[in-house]
Amino acid sequence: MQSAQKRSNEAASLSALLNLEILDTEPEAEFDALARAASIICGTPAALVSLLDTERQWFKANVGLPGLTQSPRDIAFCAHAVLDDRVFEVADAARDSRFADNPLVTGRPDVRFYAGAPLCMPDGLRIGTLCVMDGRPRQLTEVQRTGLQQLSIAVVKALMGRLAVRRMQVPAPRIAVRLAHASPQDCVESAIGNVDNAMLQLLDDEPEITFSNPTDLMPLEAAEADRIHRLEQSACRARPQLSAIRLCLKSTEALLSITQRLLKPETAQTPYEREKLWKQLATDTKVAGRSAYRAALVLSDAPAKEDAA
Repeated sequence: MQSAQKRSNEAASLSALLNLEILDTEPEAEFDALARAASIICGTPAALVSLLDTERQWFKANVGLPGLTQSPRDIAFCAHAVLDDRVFEVADAARDSRFADNPLVTGRPDVRFYAGAPLCMPDGLRIGTLCVMDGRPRQLTEVQRTGLQQLSIAVVKALMGRLAVRRMQVPAPRIAVRLAHASPQDCVESAIGNVDNAMLQLLDDEPEITFSNPTDLMPLEAAEADRIHRLEQSACRARPQLSAIRLCLKSTEALLSITQRLLKPETAQTPYEREKLWKQLATDTKVAGRSAYRAALVLSDAPAKEDAA
């Protein structure tokens, strides 16, 4: 048996897979439907959406192989399929020296035919396959091969869409849980950490995420938008670095003041007063985060502006 070599960009591919937050999740209808479509188009009894983890291949969708959720990576056909962008096809595994003594061939599920289209992310990283299998030797037609390739693109789109929806839905419940159950110290540390992370992200020489216009991502109230606009105008007139730092410090001033009152109140607070302070804390945290973005953008633009001058 011949185990597949690792991908040339193995670490990046594994990171891309983990970032999808998909491993070990429950079956979902859209992935089951895509696997079933692959099975129908290719005329095979089995089809899988297979994701290649560090030591295993894990199946997000499984048609025709009930009870099988994963298998070791070192015996995985899919580990070979992700080494190239094209469909990887094995007409008769029992006669192929790479797979003849593979446990997936000599035992359950008795694979003879395999074809896998790699799941290629937009940046070219291959994280798994949409594959079809049969217990008898055969070959795909050109139309079937093209259909499998096209369905693999749909699987990638479904993975990315799923992640986008999850990330849109997560923040609100997390904030509610923090305000309801977390200690003041935990909330303060989390708020400050969020601002620090925003600054580090955008001041990084090679940030993972770029924001063309943070205002578009975080809707502002009219008064707040006007205040931010005036601050940004001031930052353009002054030295960019100093203005950016001043902007970030000013935006966190109210946050620090409110947290001090929560941690060490000068007088006893009623539940209503304390709830009001928590709401103010949430608002000031958002302001601090937005200003951190703007400060970082001003700082990152500063060298270019100075060179132009």
